[in-house]
Amino acid sequence: MNATLYRLEATRLLRTHTLLLLVLAFAAFGAVGPLLVHFVEDLVRLADPQGELAGTDLGLPEMTAAEALGSHVELVAPLGVLLVVLVAATALTLDASPGRSVFYRSRVRGTARLILPRVALPALAAVFAHLVGALVAWGTTALLFGAPPLAAVLAGALLGGVYMAFAVAVVALSSALVRNTLAAVGLAVLVLVVFAGVGSLPFLAGWSPGALLQGLVLPAAGMPLTDLLPAVATTAVLTAGVLALALNRSAAREV
Repeated sequence: MNATLYRLEATRLLRTHTLLLLVLAFAAFGAVGPLLVHFVEDLVRLADPQGELAGTDLGLPEMTAAEALGSHVELVAPLGVLLVVLVAATALTLDASPGRSVFYRSRVRGTARLILPRVALPALAAVFAHLVGALVAWGTTALLFGAPPLAAVLAGALLGGVYMAFAVAVVALSSALVRNTLAAVGLAVLVLVVFAGVGSLPFLAGWSPGALLQGLVLPAAGMPLTDLLPAVATTAVLTAGVLALALNRSAAREV
C-alpha cells in the first residue's frame, strides 16, 4: 500500500503537468537571471526615454559570473520557493475536503504512510526543478560571462535543494494546522519569511536555511561550499523537527 501511495503521488505530479510546469518555471529563472545582469546597462538606458543619461557614465561595476548566478538566486528565492509551496500545499491539504479526508484516512493505516509520500515526491520535484534551473543558469552564464565550474555549481544547487525540502516540510506542518489550501500557503510563506528575517541577522547568517540557496553562487565567487555546512546542519535538524511535528498534529486532527 505504501509503494502504491508513492506511485499515486508521482502519477499525479506527471499527469497534472505539475512537474513540467515547475521545471519550466525554474528553467525560465535560470535564463532570465543572467540575461538581466548582462543587459543591466541597456535596461537602465531604456528606462530613460528622455535621453537624459545619454553619454553619461553610469559607473556600473563590471558584471561577473557570480553576479549572473546571484541574479538567478534572487528570482528563485521568492518566486521559485513560492511555486514549491503551492505545489506542496496542493498535495498536502488532504483535509480541505471532508469527503477526501475520510476517503484517505479510512483506507490508509498510519498518518506517516499517508503524509510522507506527499512530502517526499513534491520535495524531489522541487530539487529536480532547482537542478534544471541551475543547469540553465550555468549555461546562460557560461555564454555571457564565462563558465564557472559545472560540478561545483551543481553541488551548490543540491545544497539549495536541501532548502527546498525544508520548505516542503514547513508546508506539511502548516497543512496539519489549518485545513484550507490558501491558508496553508499563507502560513507556510509567513514561517519561511520569519526564518529569512532571523537569518538576516549577522551572527545567524551562516546558520540560516536560506543561506543554502547561495550554494549556487559560491563556486563562481571562488568560495568553498564547506562554508554552508552549518546551514546544512541547521536545515536538516529543522526539517526533521518540523516534519515530526507535522505528523504528530496530523495524527491528532479530527476529521
